[in-house]
Amino acid sequence: MERTRRFRAITVRRQNVGRMLPCMFLFFFVGTAVVILHRNAPLHRLASTHSSRFSGDYCSHKPLLQRSLGRRPAPPRSLRLKAVENQPSSSTDIIWTSEGSRFRVLDEEDMESVGKPTPSDFYELLNIGENANKTQLKKAYRAIFRQCHPDVVGSEANDVCELVNIAYDILSDEEQRSIYDSELEQYKKMEGEAFDGRPKSEWGPNANVTENRAVFVDELTCIGCRMCSGVAPETFGIEETWGRARVKTQWGNTEENIADAIDSCPVDCIYWVQRKQLPLLEYIMGVCNRINIAAMMNGRMSPDNPFQRAESFLKSRKNSKIDASYNRDTLRIHNDKLQSAIANAWLQLPNHIREDLWPKYSKFQEGEDGAQEGQEGGGGEGSSR
Repeated sequence: MERTRRFRAITVRRQNVGRMLPCMFLFFFVGTAVVILHRNAPLHRLASTHSSRFSGDYCSHKPLLQRSLGRRPAPPRSLRLKAVENQPSSSTDIIWTSEGSRFRVLDEEDMESVGKPTPSDFYELLNIGENANKTQLKKAYRAIFRQCHPDVVGSEANDVCELVNIAYDILSDEEQRSIYDSELEQYKKMEGEAFDGRPKSEWGPNANVTENRAVFVDELTCIGCRMCSGVAPETFGIEETWGRARVKTQWGNTEENIADAIDSCPVDCIYWVQRKQLPLLEYIMGVCNRINIAAMMNGRMSPDNPFQRAESFLKSRKNSKIDASYNRDTLRIHNDKLQSAIANAWLQLPNHIREDLWPKYSKFQEGEDGAQEGQEGGGGEGSSR
């Protein structure tokens, strides 16, 4: 009896060993493959390829070996790069400097011509507050035309004067003004305040006086891994609503720490950008449509791209003109088209006219305090993301 029991125990052990052998071989081969891949690239780079940022591959649950195929070499840890002010590129492309740094640049010509804070609605165009009475409205209207009439300035003032006339007609009529106010309020609830030229992030202590670089996080691509905030906690933080990384203080850490934080990102969502382009990018980031991280990890792509949307913002301003489709009925409805038309018309004016009549928008600060304090009325402090 004892002999039979021992024989059965030995048989069971042999059967269990036979079942375990395939698993042991599988673990051995997978472990060997991971070691080989780890020697060729840092482990946090295996999930990212140069094209995955746009294709959505970064958020799919693919096996490690499959996601590693086609990977690009990781950039060097040191990002002591020079400015790329004169390097033209579309924002949908990534500039790789000779030092291996990722840089993104909006269209220089568009940024220079229309990438400035401007009046965005009829109240700001007339330089009055939303509670201004008819006397204040008439005074503001006459002040603008004394300096801004086409007979004084020339054809550059045609579009803005036409809009000023329409704005005055609508705001001086109680019924029309009520409709416009309602539409403007709805627009601001949906889109937030207009672009005011102020960066959302502060400028930190570790930047030199001539520094023209800034750091920007594409929050739509970020998966909330917190790697960057762990490496450079004074520069990066995690916003509460969506749990994504965000730059809270430019140059809050040393360049080496910031470089390590950028290099640690598993989805390459952190870029160097030009300091003068940072306010617009941060503003656009605040109005982009988002999805939660769980949806991203299930393969769903974000409906927006902050760089492409910033370029669309610039193109819209550049191409919006006053035409036959604009009349007092359609212009009671405040929308993107009207806002871009106001910006385009205002930017056609000579600089000295803009500085005299609209001092709030007269200077476009590059990465510093932003637009100057304005006169009574006219817009708010910008959207808070």
